[in-house]
Amino acid sequence: LSYAVQPAPRGIAQAFTIGAGFLAGEKACLVLGDNIFFGSGLGTQLHDRTEVDGAAVFGYWVADPGAYGVVAGGHVPALMNAALLLTGFGVEEIRIAGATETPERAVLEALDLRRTALPLFDAGEARERLTGLPWVSQVTVRKLYPNGVAVDLVERIPYALWQDEGEINIVDREGDAIMRFRDRRYARLPFVVGPGANLKVAAFWPAVESQPMIAERTRAAVLVANRRWDLHLEHGLVVKLPERDPAAALAGLVALEEAHRLLDRDLVEIDLRVPERMTVRLPQGQPMPGEKKDSKGGRKVAGART
Repeated sequence: LSYAVQPAPRGIAQAFTIGAGFLAGEKACLVLGDNIFFGSGLGTQLHDRTEVDGAAVFGYWVADPGAYGVVAGGHVPALMNAALLLTGFGVEEIRIAGATETPERAVLEALDLRRTALPLFDAGEARERLTGLPWVSQVTVRKLYPNGVAVDLVERIPYALWQDEGEINIVDREGDAIMRFRDRRYARLPFVVGPGANLKVAAFWPAVESQPMIAERTRAAVLVANRRWDLHLEHGLVVKLPERDPAAALAGLVALEEAHRLLDRDLVEIDLRVPERMTVRLPQGQPMPGEKKDSKGGRKVAGART
């Protein structure tokens, strides 16, 4: 009499791999001991299946599986999985569509298909794991019998870079953070700063884009008091926009730029917060041609009504 020991409880079906050397490729039948004594008609069924191409799996329904230890011991899922793998239901083909930013490896890890038979694969749980990946917005997971899985992803579209408390994240149009900004491919996205700026950039940025002359010079947009925006242009120039109708203010700025070439001058700040008025500030207080100081020490450009 010879025997082999199962080193860990990994399911009854592991007997086939433990005894592979003894079987030497010959046909075999694995029967639990209690089925020999209580398996009604088992002998007849075995006799009728002496020529099997692949594997035949026998089951016996009982009123209380827990009384036999199969549920508590976890043997049923392991046995079913191993049997289904032997009958050709192992996952051999995985089709992934829509994964532009999401690495294939991340999709495979979320699917968790290692040695899982297709009928026992839980597509719903896999969908939840895939939805948790940074770039994934929507996902569909389908079983393709007998041995395939299809994954269709809809990825989130990066809309802006958002800096808050020193951390820069890529955000989508809804303002939800996708991931930390590390990839220079996204360096040309609109860059917004401040608490809540991520939630308001989609409504504000079209006003900037409507004026290409301003958009191409803009380096950052800072949300002030969660109400209005300051644009930080190249060379350190700051444009203070009004809370209401910033698009109209930018259109007026472009008109003045075409008339006075303001953006090419040595200015520190252009204040458009007051309707029909623009105030500029110089770095050293020098007056510009055609301007005069206002009562607050600012400078009002002649003809600068918008």
